[in-house]
Amino acid sequence: MLTDAFRPLIREGIAEIEVTIRLAKTLHALRAARPYAAASVARIAERLDRAARDAITDAGDRADYEAAQR
Repeated sequence: MLTDAFRPLIREGIAEIEVTIRLAKTLHALRAARPYAAASVARIAERLDRAARDAITDAGDRADYEAAQR
């Protein structure tokens, strides 16, 4: 279910830094709220991180994304 929900958002929204940051924060909150799903959420978060690191070329956007990851 997580893959079905988040994969299209990652694929289609990765070019927009606001979407990428919101996805990162949502996954962080989901992992905190549902510890039993942490492994599944972590897999989606890793997919987001790989895609973001490939897609984000602007230094300011990269810094904003990295700050959202903390």
